[in-house]
Amino acid sequence: MIKIRDARLSPVPRQASHGSKSGRPRYESLQNEVQEGKLRMADMEYQLKEQRELIQNLLQRLNVPSNHPGPTLPSNEDPPPPPAPAAVC
Repeated sequence: MIKIRDARLSPVPRQASHGSKSGRPRYESLQNEVQEGKLRMADMEYQLKEQRELIQNLLQRLNVPSNHPGPTLPSNEDPPPPPAPAAVC
């Protein structure tokens, strides 16, 4: 059976951290990611606004009110249409 050494008892010295200098590039990288995310979100919001305006314009061209519920479907409560007359041979 192989024994695993406990990391706390390791004789290998660890490098001491250098305070805020070591974390600075990572912090700036995260700031850049956040900024890029904000720009992407602003672009998406702009595109969504443009798409809504385009849809409104297309609906106006079709003379369909923007609050139109869409096509209506027959309900199940309606009686079925009468059968067609039988063909005489």
